[in-house]
Amino acid sequence: MFRSSGRIILFLMMVFAGPLRAGTPLTIEKALAEAEANNPDLRSARERMLAARAEIWQSVSPSRPHLFREWEETPASAGFAGNWGVRKTGVEQEFQFPLLYLQNGIIQQRNALRAQAEYHAVKNRIGRDVKINFYRLLFARKKKELKENNLNLISDTYQKARMRVLSGESSPYDSLKVRVDLTVAENELFAAEEEVRIASKELTSILGRNHEDDVIISGALEVDLPQLSEASLEKTAREMHPDIIMAQAELSRNRALLAKAWTSLLPDVSVRYFQQDIQSEPDTRYKGMEVSLSLPIWLPFQERGRIESATYQKRAADYARENTEKMVLLRLDKSLAALRVAQQQARNFKESSLKQVDELVRIASTSYQEGEMSYLELSEALHALNQVTEGYYQALFNVRRHMAELEEAVAQPLFQNNETE
Repeated sequence: MFRSSGRIILFLMMVFAGPLRAGTPLTIEKALAEAEANNPDLRSARERMLAARAEIWQSVSPSRPHLFREWEETPASAGFAGNWGVRKTGVEQEFQFPLLYLQNGIIQQRNALRAQAEYHAVKNRIGRDVKINFYRLLFARKKKELKENNLNLISDTYQKARMRVLSGESSPYDSLKVRVDLTVAENELFAAEEEVRIASKELTSILGRNHEDDVIISGALEVDLPQLSEASLEKTAREMHPDIIMAQAELSRNRALLAKAWTSLLPDVSVRYFQQDIQSEPDTRYKGMEVSLSLPIWLPFQERGRIESATYQKRAADYARENTEKMVLLRLDKSLAALRVAQQQARNFKESSLKQVDELVRIASTSYQEGEMSYLELSEALHALNQVTEGYYQALFNVRRHMAELEEAVAQPLFQNNETE
């Protein structure tokens, strides 16, 4: 089939070479920046965060003052000497106990902190999805190139197999087997092309682009990983992960709600300032002020229920925070273990399987060319090359995917500028 082993080397170079693409390529750094600016979920979370911050001032502001105008009149027939009338004009303002304004401010501040943590949680998740979809597209394009080269090689072999059958050098079985392999290769290429198309659409969607847009990316599946300390990763996750921060903010909010429930036992104050005019004394005006207190006389019912409810909610938030931390650390352990497995698999492919299958194809191609081997053996060797190469690409993608999941579990970038071409 091959005139020399140089054909094998050329084939491997075509398989492992990165694609050449026109236009301005999108790197992983640019993709992350674009998603942060345009992803609709992230933009929505950002607006909710800003809205929560804006509500802090509202929570510490008293209610609206009330302007009022009152009048009373009695006609002369009521027994008074002449018409009698009183007019009141004034303003009324209700105030909660001052400590309640402090509690309201603390509660809303915790709401704002929770909204901020939610924004960072969404950003963390979007960053993970961008990385996974970016490298899934690279993986899909590598597979497509592999299937294209495989189809070209089988097509070339089909023509040569026919000539050998016509010349009597091999049986018609070889020609039929090549045609079967050719059909399989065409189907695999079609599936690979569809995988590229879907992967491109998924990345386009997560970037916040229009569905019809195409994306051109530049990067490498291969990566050199630094040494990772599990204890350091756990410490970082406990301190920085937005899910834990969000759960802590929710616990702090419920603590403040409990304090507010107890503070509600204190009285509210209502102040009325008014000016009074008497119709029978047109040149005289009286001024006055009224102060009233609201007392918790329904303490056994309303206030007690409020305090008990806030107590249970605070306990629930405490349990939720504890469970959230456990789940974050569990995701960290699983991601780190999966990354180590994928890294070992990729290393085995690179250092062992790829070299062995290269030698296998070289021997099979030379033997087939010299008539010492049928196409069936050569087909098995080419199939092994195709499987091992695709398995290597799959292992590289698994490394990238678990890297993204580990960074999401820690909520911090761990791998920067580690690509190897």
